[in-house]
Parts: sequence; structure tokens; C-alpha cells
Amino acid sequence: MSSTSHGGTDPVRTFARQAQRTLLVGEWFDALRLGQGSAVADLGCGGGYVALRAAERVGTTGTVYAFDRDPEAVELLRRTAALHQLHHLHAAVADVAALTALPAPVEAALLTMVLHHAGDPGAFLAHLRGLLADDARLLVAEFAPDGPGLVGPGLASRMGPAQLNELAAAAGFDMDWVERQTAEHWFGVLTPR
Repeated sequence: MSSTSHGGTDPVRTFARQAQRTLLVGEWFDALRLGQGSAVADLGCGGGYVALRAAERVGTTGTVYAFDRDPEAVELLRRTAALHQLHHLHAAVADVAALTALPAPVEAALLTMVLHHAGDPGAFLAHLRGLLADDARLLVAEFAPDGPGLVGPGLASRMGPAQLNELAAAAGFDMDWVERQTAEHWFGVLTPR
């Protein structure tokens, strides 16, 4: 697989899996310094749980752009955002690996539980470096390779902070922050060089 996707899965089930990580999301937003008025992109948003939470966090003066290549997932997100009058959340069907530009500059981007889906994670990160402004922050959240393996992909499909740091450096990022959140989850914050 050459891009991000939760394709082939039921978007409602994807949303439910994302919601199980609700206690992690606030830490991600804090690490990115998201607040009222922030502009953020959710890259590979799946059912959109994180994008919806981001829209709440940035408020109506902020903007959230959410992308996924699964049309059903994006439609679910659009309907949910409309139901909650989150008009500052803009969801689009797009393969993140094929995006040539974001609709507008963002100060932060989220890549949560997505990088392990990329066929070539290093090339994918290099592509993202080309999409982000020089002062943007990218949060990469992944499943821990030394975790118990009770949720998420198999242990062989996971990457740890050291591997991300190596890939990020080759793609033009510095890894500024790493945090282990649970036995299964960790995140790193990358900034462009």
C-alpha cells in the first residue's frame, strides 16, 4: 500500500476504534499547542473522530482540514460535522500520498495510527515535508512495537521512536518530542528542518 488508508473497513467501526483512544487525543493536541484559532490537518482521518475533536479544540475561529481516501469515511465525517455545526471542519476524499498541496497553510498536522499503513514510510514522510510549511509541527502517533499487541496491527508491522527518528531525519524533519502514552501507544512531534 503506497498511501494512508483505512480502506476496506466500515467507517463506523473505524470511528469506534478511534474513539477508544479518546484519552490520548488531548495529549496530542497539547503537544501540538492547538488552541482557539489554530489551523490543523488530519492526514488519513478515517472515520473522523480525531478531526471532530480537533474542530472542538480550535473553535469556530480555527480550521480543520481532514483527508482520507475512503469516500464512505469522509461522508460519515461530513455528516457528523454538519450535525454538530462544525462548519470550520473541511473533509475531502484524497489520497494523502497524492496531495500536491493543502488548501491553506496549517500550523500543525496529525498523522495518527496511519504511518504503518504506508508502503514506504520514509517516502511518505518526505512527501508530507513538502506539504507542510517550515514552521508547522507534525504529530505522528503509532502503535508500540514492544506493546502487548492486543489492539492495532501485528507487532511486526509497528515502528518505534528510533525508527521514526531515522525516517524523519532522512525526510527533512527533526523529532522534538517523544512520549509513550500506554503499553500500546506512543507519539512523536516532528518539525521541519
